[in-house]
Amino acid sequence: MSSSTSTSNQTKEITFLPTSITYTLWSQTYDTDGNVLQQLDDEYLSGTALPLLRDLITAEHGSNRYNGGKLKELRALDFGCGTGRNTEKLVRLGLAQWVIGMDGSEGMLARARERLAPYIRELPRSEGINEYVEDSVNEKDQRRVRVDLIEYILPNNIDQQKDSAPPSLLPPLLASFLPADIVISTLVLEHIPLVPFFTFISWCLPDPKVRPSYFILTNMHPDMSELQGAAGFKDKDGKKIRPMDMWIVGGEEVMKVAWEVAGLKLVGDKGMTEVGVNEGDVQRLGERSRKWVGKRMLLAGVFTREKAGKGGCVEKKSDLSLEVVHVSYQFY
Repeated sequence: MSSSTSTSNQTKEITFLPTSITYTLWSQTYDTDGNVLQQLDDEYLSGTALPLLRDLITAEHGSNRYNGGKLKELRALDFGCGTGRNTEKLVRLGLAQWVIGMDGSEGMLARARERLAPYIRELPRSEGINEYVEDSVNEKDQRRVRVDLIEYILPNNIDQQKDSAPPSLLPPLLASFLPADIVISTLVLEHIPLVPFFTFISWCLPDPKVRPSYFILTNMHPDMSELQGAAGFKDKDGKKIRPMDMWIVGGEEVMKVAWEVAGLKLVGDKGMTEVGVNEGDVQRLGERSRKWVGKRMLLAGVFTREKAGKGGCVEKKSDLSLEVVHVSYQFY
């Protein structure tokens, strides 16, 4: 059962702020504060989810579902990209030729822009600074990867729309980008109710009758949520900062809503992955992980889309021309 711990109160121990403000304040230390959940998330993405995604797409490469057996342009969306730690993984994976990172925090996107800087080379242009991001993995065939970062917060009424992905609710760039072949969302779901969350994911993926698509999800495990509350940090004065809203959801509920709203089915038949901390993990994860020994911290899974679902889907996508230089950092 899901629950919300939304609050606007401030206590002596914790200051509660809007999610976007919380993460903008946290952005200065987000990648360096030794957060154990982020480490487990990184390990799951790099060691399990992305290798599985590569295998799934490689298997489709030789089928007729991809343009007569030829793997052409793929698009990947990182929904709630934060500092870009997983957006970078998507770029380096080398499967997508257009990657978008989307987040509601200006501070987090600024960090993402810095993280992706090593992949960017500026091209001379008469109007402003325009950039490409080069995929260092695919040096053999010299493929370029376009990367855009968008600041965007889901509208409150997203799950009440009669039309699938109405353009008025989407940034123009995102509307022209969709549908995506790959969507990932890591450590975001705790901040958004299930139905609106999967309504947006549904908008982002194509009709499975047209071509296959994939969704990678990670979230704070409900065991961890119930023990500590929402993700947060301590500021320079040692004060705890937390976002105002948190929804606690378990694996069965996630799979049920994912199927009903977005037509997403988990790959495999073992249920969602639950990652905890054992005594032997402490040396690798750091001393902060000791208090989590014996507890589950991460809930994760890789999904494929098998039906349109109640949320609907985008029917077609625009053509991408890699010869047109674009601005890589946009706000809406």
